[in-house]
Amino acid sequence: MQTTLTSLCGDYRSLSIIGMCKNAGKTTALNRMIGEYDRRGVVLGLTSIGRDGESRDVVTSTHKPRIYIRCGTLFATAAGLLPLCDMTREVLKTTGIATPLGEVVLFRALSDGYVQLAGPSMNRQLMEVRGLFEDYGAEKIIIDGAISRRSLCSRAVTEATVLCTGASCHKDLDTVVAMTKHICEILCLPELEDRALAELLEQSGDKLRFFTEARESVLQSAEDVDESVLLKRRADIRYLAVSGAVTDAVISPLILSGVPLEGLTLVAEDASKVLVSEDWLARFLRRGGVFAVRDAVSLRAVTVNPVSVYGYRFD
Repeated sequence: MQTTLTSLCGDYRSLSIIGMCKNAGKTTALNRMIGEYDRRGVVLGLTSIGRDGESRDVVTSTHKPRIYIRCGTLFATAAGLLPLCDMTREVLKTTGIATPLGEVVLFRALSDGYVQLAGPSMNRQLMEVRGLFEDYGAEKIIIDGAISRRSLCSRAVTEATVLCTGASCHKDLDTVVAMTKHICEILCLPELEDRALAELLEQSGDKLRFFTEARESVLQSAEDVDESVLLKRRADIRYLAVSGAVTDAVISPLILSGVPLEGLTLVAEDASKVLVSEDWLARFLRRGGVFAVRDAVSLRAVTVNPVSVYGYRFD
């Protein structure tokens, strides 16, 4: 049996498509998924956090594939793009969500045709639209992402994700492979096994929290000028939980301090919050540190576009 992109996506109801760079092939991947689901008779709900479906990129002026949908497909797009959608459609719901291109409106296609998508940009708005799709009978929901918007792959927004990479990311193949490998490693970070601790972390609004193996919260004292001093003073600390973005600025002081990191697990909210560079992540792991996330992301597939809009291609 031939493996298809949608078969790799499994039974997840909501999916996101995220790109490593512009022209990484997100729209091509979306069209492939639309076609595969259509052939199976699956009712789709489609939206985008950027603008997608135009025949020419408004930034680079390069050709782009259009988005063709079948009768019965649900889609959420900005009202200002309706003149560019050539199918007959039924208004299902006005959302009250404003965008630069107008209010986001939920439609059902009453005929086949081309569509341009421009939906909400905020996660809570995307969750609202996803809920509306579910209410109106969508069996699969696909949210097309924008460049560098990894927050879309958060499990709070979609259950699974597809990553798109390709030659437009960099002219050197080895560099593209390394960049893609790094993002895949982040997206595949393991979920924290101690679910009781995970629940404690969800209730906290503090930027940094420290815990022992017994889930005892350890507070910094006046003498602890930074996290490394606390880790030296309390050798029983096993978890460093970070609320919000985990960046080089968060982990580099720990690494440079020389404090032992063996047995220490740094816990992020989810992979979309891990913005650590390849170099600092490797250094943290070499020192014995472990990365985990409170809520894991399910990366289902990686697509590759070997052709760059800048005039070269990978063989």
